Amino acid sequence: MILIYNLIYNIMFGRKKHVDKKEMLVWGIASGVAQVLYVLVMVLFLTYMGEVAHKFADPPHLLAFFFMLLLFVFSVAASGFIVFAYPAYLALKNRLLQAIFTLLTTLVTIFVGLIGVLMVILIFF
Repeated sequence: MILIYNLIYNIMFGRKKHVDKKEMLVWGIASGVAQVLYVLVMVLFLTYMGEVAHKFADPPHLLAFFFMLLLFVFSVAASGFIVFAYPAYLALKNRLLQAIFTLLTTLVTIFVGLIGVLMVILIFF
């Protein structure tokens, strides 16, 4: 926790001029794990809401469609922030190679999380 706080403070507020590979890996892996956890929380929430919705009404209502679209828009914004915020910050600071490396690390972490979830599903279900 202290490592993440120091990274945010030192990098985002200009104390450090150069970001080394270890910090880019930490940022990429942290955002990838955060994205996988966010998707997991959303799946659990939607599963719970689906069970609750069947208790109240059988046919879908207009409010349910509105809620789903609103949740979709929020999820896109949250996912975009988790995945692209720090690489965009690095790109704006003219650190394009570091931004690409961080983004690729994030995407690889998300892919590894996907493979991990698929393995758990295949093994236990």
